[in-house]
Amino acid sequence: MPRPILDELFAHETFQIVEGPTEGAATDLFGGELPFVPAGQWSDACVNNCSFVSGEASSAYAMLAPAVALPAPWRYYGIGAALLYGTTIGVLRMALGAHFLTDVLFAGILTAFIVWFLHGLLYRWSRTRLSEQEIAKAMLAIRSKYAKPRAR
Repeated sequence: MPRPILDELFAHETFQIVEGPTEGAATDLFGGELPFVPAGQWSDACVNNCSFVSGEASSAYAMLAPAVALPAPWRYYGIGAALLYGTTIGVLRMALGAHFLTDVLFAGILTAFIVWFLHGLLYRWSRTRLSEQEIAKAMLAIRSKYAKPRAR
């Protein structure tokens, strides 16, 4: 399954490339060589692929996006399933020693905020809300622009 681009780029490029806390298994708490650095404190101990939010958990929590677009009777089940899926992936990453609890919690919060913002932009806020006809028209325009001509 492809990773959600917006969420993965934001989480990875913003928080993991910069110098910051090291990944769980690499710290001296778990037998690694790098010193433990609490979340929110920047350090030069980690040079590459530093951990702050879990990219895997962020991608799993991105399942909130299709869940909030479900019809009303199914929406809460979808949100619950997406939260369970994201939490399961986060717990697995913690069990493997790749992330701390704060990494997974911030991944969930960050992803939920992005989904909430985009859902509001598209559906809830009246100044930016799109009608079904406008969405269908935009999708047809994109399809016609990128569709391959059929051989006859």
